[in-house]
Amino acid sequence: MKRKTFCEECRNEVEYTTARVPMTGTLKDKVYHYIGTEARCANCGNLVFVAEIVVDNLDALYTVFRGTAIA
Repeated sequence: MKRKTFCEECRNEVEYTTARVPMTGTLKDKVYHYIGTEARCANCGNLVFVAEIVVDNLDALYTVFRGTAIA
């Protein structure tokens, strides 16, 4: 099964690649650093939206916020 999502740059349904990258998020006026996932269009390299990845990234941020992340 190929992973596909809509790319706003290509204006089409495209395959995408993922990579684990350092991210930052702010909760209650404090900045947190964590490792998340970004999705990029396989055609143009533009960042694309994938709901499951957004949920996973929020989970990673909340884990760090709660202080239960493994360093």
